[in-house]
Amino acid sequence: MMFIGCSNGSKIKGRMFVQEVIKVFSKGINGFLTGLQGAYHCIR
Repeated sequence: MMFIGCSNGSKIKGRMFVQEVIKVFSKGINGFLTGLQGAYHCIR
């Protein structure tokens, strides 16, 4: 996991960051899983 540093306004940045991650993740969960499978096969 990635964490935003504790600086001024980090809560706002962190919230926006989390929203973006959730957006991308929910949008491309199939692509994400496909990428994981590809990486798994590359490792093996």
